Amino acid sequence: EAIPNSFYDIKITASDNVGVTTTKYAKGEQTKEYFETNGINVENNQIRVTENGIYTVCVGDKAGNKTVKTIEITNIQ
Repeated sequence: EAIPNSFYDIKITASDNVGVTTTKYAKGEQTKEYFETNGINVENNQIRVTENGIYTVCVGDKAGNKTVKTIEITNIQ
């Protein structure tokens, strides 16, 4: 019998020609502006989530550019 998932690890891979300076995440669908003062820093390029839902990741580079991506997790039981 399969053991249900109680968490899910999301691996974050980010690269940039001028260098990545920040990687943050938050629950829900967020904007670039949200991450200027909010969000949780990603450590070791991995996020462990314990609830299904939408998560947003924001990556910033040394030039001040930011990219935002959303991820939907649905397999936590």
